[in-house]
Amino acid sequence: MTDDLLSNNATQAVLQCQQQFWLALQHKDAELFMQVLAADFVCQSPGEADQDQSTFITALTSIPLTILDVKGEAIAIRIVGDVAILSGMQIAQMRLPNREMIAERLVLTNIFQHKNGRWEMIFAHPVSISL
Repeated sequence: MTDDLLSNNATQAVLQCQQQFWLALQHKDAELFMQVLAADFVCQSPGEADQDQSTFITALTSIPLTILDVKGEAIAIRIVGDVAILSGMQIAQMRLPNREMIAERLVLTNIFQHKNGRWEMIFAHPVSISL
């Protein structure tokens, strides 16, 4: 395989891993999160304590709202050896328990590592911005 083809395959695999993350988020699926997030995963958000894999999954699967849609915008992926850096925007449409509809926009920097033949998210840095 050429370097370009290897890079394209890696980029597609990282994008698929990110899409699996969004699917897990939308369905509050702890098992799918476990498949996507590395055992040593860390999430760092401004003004909040770091979250390890377990804490992060618990937080996302217990939020008292319904995620109707979640997608990425302006997603860019840079592959450096066995590490991939994904940056872009996450846009989610949600319904609160009182039925109010809201939208959330996050700036993302997620880092993935190729381990044991697959890509896993090892670090997330979401930053909330106003719509």
